[in-house]
Amino acid sequence: MAAFLVTVVASVIMLGGIVGGQDMETGQEGKGKIHMLFWAECTNYYDWQTVGLVHSFKKVQQPGSITRLLSCAVEEEYKGMNLAPTHHVPSINSPTGTHDWYLAWSWAAGIMHWLNQSKDATNVDWVVIVEANMILRGPIVPWQLGAHKGRPVVSNNHGLIVIHIEDLRVLAPIWLSKIEGKRKLDATSIEANSDNRYSLGGSQVEIQLEINDNLLIHPGLVPREGVEPLVLHYALPFNVGSWSFSKSNHFEDDIAYNCGRLFPQPPSPAEVMSIETEPNKRHALLLSIECVNILNEGIIQKHEEMEACPKPIRSKYAISRRRISELSSEPNFQTEKGVGRELLLEVKTVINPKIHTIFVADCSPFLDWQTLGLAYSFNQSGQPGYITRILSCTEEDLNSYIGLDLVSTYPTSRGTSHWHSSAIRKPAAILDWLQNGNVDADFIVILDPDMILRGPITPGMFKAELGRPVSTPSQYAGNHSSYINVDGACERMGSVIIIHKKDLERIAPEWLHKTEEILDNVHYNSLSNPTTIDQYDFGSLINCGYSSAATELGLEHVINNRLVTDVGKLPEAGVSYRALYYGRKFSIGDWNFDKTEWRDANLVNECWEQFPEPPSRSALNQPTETKFLRRDQYSREIMTTLNKALHLHHVRRKCSTNYVPEVTIGTNGTSISYLLYAPILIFFIIILAIKVFPKRSPIPDKTFVDLEKADTPADATYWRKKSPRETLPLDSPRKVLSPEKSRRARV
Repeated sequence: MAAFLVTVVASVIMLGGIVGGQDMETGQEGKGKIHMLFWAECTNYYDWQTVGLVHSFKKVQQPGSITRLLSCAVEEEYKGMNLAPTHHVPSINSPTGTHDWYLAWSWAAGIMHWLNQSKDATNVDWVVIVEANMILRGPIVPWQLGAHKGRPVVSNNHGLIVIHIEDLRVLAPIWLSKIEGKRKLDATSIEANSDNRYSLGGSQVEIQLEINDNLLIHPGLVPREGVEPLVLHYALPFNVGSWSFSKSNHFEDDIAYNCGRLFPQPPSPAEVMSIETEPNKRHALLLSIECVNILNEGIIQKHEEMEACPKPIRSKYAISRRRISELSSEPNFQTEKGVGRELLLEVKTVINPKIHTIFVADCSPFLDWQTLGLAYSFNQSGQPGYITRILSCTEEDLNSYIGLDLVSTYPTSRGTSHWHSSAIRKPAAILDWLQNGNVDADFIVILDPDMILRGPITPGMFKAELGRPVSTPSQYAGNHSSYINVDGACERMGSVIIIHKKDLERIAPEWLHKTEEILDNVHYNSLSNPTTIDQYDFGSLINCGYSSAATELGLEHVINNRLVTDVGKLPEAGVSYRALYYGRKFSIGDWNFDKTEWRDANLVNECWEQFPEPPSRSALNQPTETKFLRRDQYSREIMTTLNKALHLHHVRRKCSTNYVPEVTIGTNGTSISYLLYAPILIFFIIILAIKVFPKRSPIPDKTFVDLEKADTPADATYWRKKSPRETLPLDSPRKVLSPEKSRRARV
């Protein structure tokens, strides 16, 4: 029922006008006009959902109009007003008499506002209520679904409702009253109630519901044989092979406005055909990729409408409902003449390589907050494919570790028994993942956890090929070629690596062997000279192991110094770096950050913990050379990204909403922590109260003339009340008591 109410309110907000079409008759005389409603808020999260829904509305040529019922919690400048025809729903007190955030109430109140205030509500016969996180696959026509006046049709989860306007006018007040009663009983939950209050409302006025199980499906679920759902409701996470999508991962995502960014591209239909042969399961996978492809189509269209955005590349894999049906029912897609075979051959000529991004971390809080930052930036960057953390910990640590859900994770204990396991972790963990992780990718992008992605890193962009990996120079200093049993110097490459899977399978064993050899030599030398081991940066030795392995195998390895920059260093002019590395201490004026100072901080598991905010954006815009400004902007970008990732993590883990950690003021990103500033504010209030309202505070030199000149009668009353000298003649001389007499007088 909650989902249904969400839909109802959503639909109310959407009221406003016609999108991509005319306010048209249904095509059958006497059937009436159709209007679609959905509810949204003034947030990035609802904006990209709005873009997807409105795009699908146009794509399927849904009859009638669509309206977004837009509810903003606070009045603010909102940049998404043009995303859809909109009916603004004012902020309304909830049944508890407060402005508490309660979805079910907002939805129902929004519908009531649309019915009472919108002119569209007076010129419509049928209302189709949907949720923002839905994609239409075909037109929703009430009479074709068997809807009649007095007999609305709803989906099995009440997320979609098709109802006559007169029935809606009768039911809407009842829904609202039912929710009011429920909210007064339970004022703690912020979620919509999942009971059958809509059904109860219908039975109260003798309106019979027609539940249709075939209208809607959640991507990831297997549809019934022969059923083509009209609506995809992506409320739950879903996956196709190793690729996955979850709307909750994009809670603060500004993808609707971020030029060129798309959601990670799902596998192609041809790949789906090779993954699954059972028709119904194949159908489910095709529906999943269709959902995200249509979302990306809508975002592409939005970006094309933005003058500042360059023309984007369209997805090659978006396929029609008819083609999905054909592919789902095609039993022998490997035959030369089957439609699946034709598509497979067609796609192979244009398919982009599958990319998998990986990084290695351990089970420490120090790596946990770095993991959150990298995973968050991955979702924001438009990097294709998916990301996996290879978690290298001992069996004991893995058993007690509580952060497995931070990001998609492959755990391993390989290499942890080495005398210097932190140095051997990277090559050992990657080798184990390759051998046992069922890796489905063409190219692997290897990152370090202390990096932030700013844009996609793909083999095509940097000309990586089979037999020709590309990497950046190591961010670590030092040359340790004397400890490597190969001719030539160590090039220290490997902080970011783009490499074909087959090349990585060849190089990984050799990489591990070379790294072990280097570490053993360092250990041997340290026995005779204990200070020797302190002279080596083990990160450099690890990358030397990779470099030596590449040399040993004769790979044509390319070094590209434009992939990543070390934050704090002056960036190269004209280079747009794809990643930022914060392995070293950096500063902005008097403010500085060193990740090593946060080694023992448990920021991930302590609610609302964040890093100190860097200087505001406006503080950076002082007259200065461009190279220094870009350096400081990169430094600030690191910190704001890490703090956004932490904040989103705390929101997802449902930290107490009684504590508001920060509020952003203005457009310069200035943040204030109420928890930290409250004691200071209270202190100044007390001081002010003492100064303004002293216990015994005779007001010297006050006369009636002064009182007559008081700004307000209240001021005059104040002075008369507070002055103990008012009982004396105003013209009498004032006596100054000696200290001794003054003391006796007080006694």
